[in-house]
Amino acid sequence: MNFKYTILSLLTVCSCLNLNAQDVNSFFQKSESFFKSVVENGKVDYTSIQSDQKEIEELTTLISQISPEKLTPIERKAFLINTYNLLVIKEVVNNYPISSTQKVNGFFEKIKHQVGDNRWTLNQIENDQIRKEYNDPRVHFVLNCAAVSCPPVTNFAYFPDLLEEQLNAQTTIAINDDNFIYEKNGKNYISNIFKWYKGDFTENGSVIDFINEYRNKKLSAKNRTIHYPYDWVLNDLNQTLEAETGSNSFIQTYTPSKLLKKGQLEVQLYNNLYTQTAFRNDDRVKVDLGIRENYFTGLINILYGVSDNRKWNVGLDINLRTVRIDEEDASPLKVLSFRKNDRTNRSGVSSLGPTVKFAPFKNPNVSIKSSFLIPITKDNEGVEQIIVDSQSVSRYPFFDWDRFTWWNQFFYDKNIGSKWQLFLEADLLFRFAKPASSYADNNPKDDILDTPMSAFLSYFPSEKSTVYVMLQYSPRFGLNKIAGNEIVSEFNVQGDFAQTGIGFKYQISNKIGLEVLYSNFFTSANQGAGNTFNFGIRYIN
Repeated sequence: MNFKYTILSLLTVCSCLNLNAQDVNSFFQKSESFFKSVVENGKVDYTSIQSDQKEIEELTTLISQISPEKLTPIERKAFLINTYNLLVIKEVVNNYPISSTQKVNGFFEKIKHQVGDNRWTLNQIENDQIRKEYNDPRVHFVLNCAAVSCPPVTNFAYFPDLLEEQLNAQTTIAINDDNFIYEKNGKNYISNIFKWYKGDFTENGSVIDFINEYRNKKLSAKNRTIHYPYDWVLNDLNQTLEAETGSNSFIQTYTPSKLLKKGQLEVQLYNNLYTQTAFRNDDRVKVDLGIRENYFTGLINILYGVSDNRKWNVGLDINLRTVRIDEEDASPLKVLSFRKNDRTNRSGVSSLGPTVKFAPFKNPNVSIKSSFLIPITKDNEGVEQIIVDSQSVSRYPFFDWDRFTWWNQFFYDKNIGSKWQLFLEADLLFRFAKPASSYADNNPKDDILDTPMSAFLSYFPSEKSTVYVMLQYSPRFGLNKIAGNEIVSEFNVQGDFAQTGIGFKYQISNKIGLEVLYSNFFTSANQGAGNTFNFGIRYIN
């Protein structure tokens, strides 16, 4: 009988050990997958994690089920390092959006987390479990406190069998980072980490001795050592301009791909003046018009953040337009006189409609904006005859499309280092004709699709200014065709144009930015051959 109980007890213990081993292996693998999906260039995508917390919840559940005391020393060390980094991320998400962990009372020293059978604060995990037990100064370069001054969080997990190699690698990377440690004017500038935990680095010499053990470009021990201020701004992949920190420029962070957080307001007025004295025919041959056509558009775009996770913005688009047909050598700026409507001038609100902007994927650099514009002005396309005098009739000049426009914009941007940025945009503009009876000539109109594709390459000489070049190609398609007085379902190509330009943006305050752009239509088919002059002003609260 005793023998049976002994065997049963052994089987139970082995089963428990096996389950614990399975949990640990699962923890390391899931941690690896999680860090790969949410960390980029040392920054964490807290917005994405907050919108889908399944993975982080699974990991914190595993942390609560694994007993560190039952692991081997090297397993426990790797487990606790990953646990610390994961719980920091989880606590940021619990309070997101925030600009810094310092905004959360007791973030490191009061808030407790379940780790196996233990209730520990983050400080207890770091100081009482990791530092006290292992006495390894290299851990300071793998534990991440969610601040930009902290050594960057990695996009991989720490594994027991790789831990020594990973610790050495991350320590070497951090100490050779010129933003983390640098020498200037006979002084050594180093992180406050070396001040706060000085004892960890001086068991076998000075702090400078420890640094030079891993640093390629050695620091001089004769130099004065300066501990530069620690920047507690959140290591957020989607970090935006926060009034409370004043740390970032919104022209770099609020690209068209980014969404506003809940309660934020953006108002943008973008003024476009297009002027031409010629157009290009189907063979791309420039044909002189003998006149100057000027089209001015003031697009007012209002957006408001409505979701906590920066997934949805809603707003309104309003198009203000004025048109002037003038002598060929006349100044394009005369269009800004906003003359009354006649056969050579038109002014007014041409269209307006609701808009929604959303982030469809986890990638914060991708977003979609969709607007539905309703024509407001009567006879936008100038088909109605008007009496000029008793002897002749004419028409109003083309003002805007007299069709319902469904405008979809697809945005993507990518930082290239700290000074360059690539921005891509692809649009689908569906222009749906109204019933024939809605038009003055009582004739049906075709449905049109414009598909402009644009690329912008920006350089940031400072955080408040950028210079960029742009290239756009825009084909136009007919979704049907007018045969006689009837609509025929026949897809057709109506023309295209390409333009290139150079622009400049400058942020004049924490909330207001200005933009200027010049572009030239260098080729086209059955489209214009003019230039644009653009000026924009943008407000973000």
